[in-house]
Amino acid sequence: MQFKLAEDKKLFWLSDEDWVSVEIKACFPNSHPNKYLSVRNDKGVELALIEKLDDLSLDSKLIVDEYLKFKSFVFKIVGIYKISEDFGLRSFEVKTESGDRCFQMALDDWPEINLRGEIQLEDLHGEQYSIENLEFGAKILSAYV
Repeated sequence: MQFKLAEDKKLFWLSDEDWVSVEIKACFPNSHPNKYLSVRNDKGVELALIEKLDDLSLDSKLIVDEYLKFKSFVFKIVGIYKISEDFGLRSFEVKTESGDRCFQMALDDWPEINLRGEIQLEDLHGEQYSIENLEFGAKILSAYV
């Protein structure tokens, strides 16, 4: 398997002499972090399965590892300025520990609460957000959780 990573961290996989845009999802993220990785196209269809990262060439292993580190970064939301809905999207204007951010989710996607009680969100581009305690905006969020 051969992979390449664009400057914007978009991942590509070489399939039948064509570079295909893909994402990688861990099948068992907590129990086997470097095993059983699903290579999926932009529609979420699995194209291949990586049984373990060590099976890849050194170059592909380094690329996939960099991609997974980038994808595992989570923005911590500390405040919510505004949530609005329009044209099939839910738009968020928030304050994170890294500064102010705007992102969008599909209306069909809802924030999830994990076992630790944190609220997890994923935007249209796969970026991850987490809410533990809000300095402000809890009332705005309450309609969506």
